[in-house]
Amino acid sequence: MNTFPEPNPKEDDLSSPANQAKSTANELTIKEIESWDEHKLLDWIQHELSRPLEPEDATKFSNAKLTGEAFLLLADNCKIFMDIGLPIGTSIVLANLAAKIVGKKSRCCCLHHTRSQLTTSQGTANELGLRDHPTLPKERV
Repeated sequence: MNTFPEPNPKEDDLSSPANQAKSTANELTIKEIESWDEHKLLDWIQHELSRPLEPEDATKFSNAKLTGEAFLLLADNCKIFMDIGLPIGTSIVLANLAAKIVGKKSRCCCLHHTRSQLTTSQGTANELGLRDHPTLPKERV
C-alpha cells in the first residue's frame, strides 16, 4: 500500500503556461521597478514594508534620488543606505527588499550560466582528450 501521494507532473513542469506566466510576471516587475523615479519607488517601498519608513527617513531616501534601477543594484548592500543617513535597521531592511526582488532572477541567471559553462567545459575537455587525464602533467623546465 502506497501512502505517498503521486506527484502531479503538471506542477513540476517548468514549461507549463502557469509557470511561464509567473516567470514573465517576475521579469516584468523587475523591468517596471527599474523604470521608476525616486518618488514612485518610495511610494512602493512604503507599501511593501511591514513598517513604513519614518517621515525623516523617507525624506533622506527621497533626497538621495535613488531610482528603481539604482535601488535594485543595491541588493544586499546596506552600507549605501547607511551612507545616506538611514539607520542600520532600516538600511538592512531596504537592502533585503531589493535582494528579494532581484534574487529570483539572479539565481536563474547564475544557474543557467553555470550549467552553460559546465557543458562547455565538459565538451572542451572531451575534444582535447582531457577527460581521461584529470590532471595535466607539469611543464618541464
